[in-house]
Amino acid sequence: MFALLIALAAAHHPGGVARVSNDNADVLGLPFAEGQWRLDTGFGLVLTPFDHVQRGGKRGESVDNVVLLTQTPSARVWLPSATFVQVAVPFTSVFTSEEDTFGIGDVTAQFGQQLSLGPGIFTVNVGGSAPTGLASNKAGVEVLLLETEDGEIFASSLQTWTQPGLGVWSVSAGVGIAQPAGRWMVRAGVETRIPLGETDQGVRWGSDVAATSSLSTDFGPLVVAVGVQGWTHTPDVMMADPDSDGGVAYPMNRSHGIAISPALSVAASQRIRFGASVQLPVWQWVGGSQLAPSYRVSAQCQMSWGKSAQEVSDNSP
Repeated sequence: MFALLIALAAAHHPGGVARVSNDNADVLGLPFAEGQWRLDTGFGLVLTPFDHVQRGGKRGESVDNVVLLTQTPSARVWLPSATFVQVAVPFTSVFTSEEDTFGIGDVTAQFGQQLSLGPGIFTVNVGGSAPTGLASNKAGVEVLLLETEDGEIFASSLQTWTQPGLGVWSVSAGVGIAQPAGRWMVRAGVETRIPLGETDQGVRWGSDVAATSSLSTDFGPLVVAVGVQGWTHTPDVMMADPDSDGGVAYPMNRSHGIAISPALSVAASQRIRFGASVQLPVWQWVGGSQLAPSYRVSAQCQMSWGKSAQEVSDNSP
């Protein structure tokens, strides 16, 4: 039974995380110096303990020992024109009471441009992912049917914003804005991801839309922020065998939610910064029954190569 619960754990679960680049820095706040080349290398961890079953808008029974850990190295190259190209490769571990698995995820790439809006910054990006996680992810991309204690049967699979192995290509796009307001920085953004085609298992994944807003301020090298995220996932569709089941399409895994995220980051130097955040769902709704987390913890580290905005300012005549 527990092995089947693993398949439920990440099926576009109601804890999806927005990944919107929405200012002249990445999520850790390292400023980009216009007119300069720069390389940002980063490493992120996302820990998601799935601790209960969500049915519609209600919290169901508790579940133990289903934990997902995503580790993502990334690299972003800034061009002098304030254009950037970013590549990230997630690696995911699934821990349960019965079995631990590990696999590479779908490689993602983004191309973006930043524009000055007075004292603020506007960012637009487009990108996508390649199905590199399909072959090596032991946790699987197969759709499984789970029967709950009350006899309800529903389908799910290891797929979500922070999980590997869609099994198809996808495209994404996003916009964001950052605007100073006194000693505060106000940020907002929206991003969407659209999987393309149908998997070998007969699944057509639904689309994701995530919106974020945040308010932050700094105390020397320390930046403190609080954010709000909202997300929606349109239904996945599992195509039944046309020979045995008449080709009926089964919608599954629809979800919506809102979460708050306190966060902080600290600069170890002009080139190195560490950050951490906690995502706390305050409302979530799912179609049918899905495993859901009560929280998600993230940690990041970034190192920059090239002149920082502070260095450029210090060297200006």
